[in-house]
Amino acid sequence: MRSSPVIENRRSAAVQAAIIASVQARIPMVTAEERCAHEVVLAERERAVWDGMRDLLEERAAGQAELASEAARGLQRMRLRAD
Repeated sequence: MRSSPVIENRRSAAVQAAIIASVQARIPMVTAEERCAHEVVLAERERAVWDGMRDLLEERAAGQAELASEAARGLQRMRLRAD
């Protein structure tokens, strides 16, 4: 890992390494397993959103099909009355 030129100019490599180690000790690094678990949680949330969207669109399509069917029956009744 390359550090900033300002630190390189004023600190020895040992001091610089100690500073970086100190910072990394105070700021926990995310492990590969933690990142993977987080990605799984995000994917599950996204799946839930898209499952909900699918259900919503299926309900909407069923409602539109029902409406179209009712309209066709009404049109047929109107034609029968006109004859």
